Amino acid sequence: AVPNPQASAASTDMRSAASQQGHLLLSGRRNKDEINEYMKAVKKQLEARNVPVFMVEATVGQSFADLTRIGLCRAKGMVTFCTSEYGAYTGVGYETFHELEFAHDHRLPLFPIRLCEQWPPAP
Repeated sequence: AVPNPQASAASTDMRSAASQQGHLLLSGRRNKDEINEYMKAVKKQLEARNVPVFMVEATVGQSFADLTRIGLCRAKGMVTFCTSEYGAYTGVGYETFHELEFAHDHRLPLFPIRLCEQWPPAP
């Protein structure tokens, strides 16, 4: 069961992390429609609360990796949509493994949303 996006988006910590400057990067394995729609719902709820957010939405001809790097470089924090595969290194390109690595290296605060049974995820 996917948590209620209104409850997930209500964190005061998220608002304060993003309000300084930059945005919150929404990070998740977007390989399932249900997760992708949930991420969009959380994004909408955060925007309704005037929280600056960034979610990569590449169109034809745009590089998902380039947009992710731009989003990471401007991020003040990262909301992680933690499915059982979150953080896995798959070798197929820019992925949540690299996003977590960047967040760790740059000491970005993480705001995890638990979407799996095993915690923390161990892909």
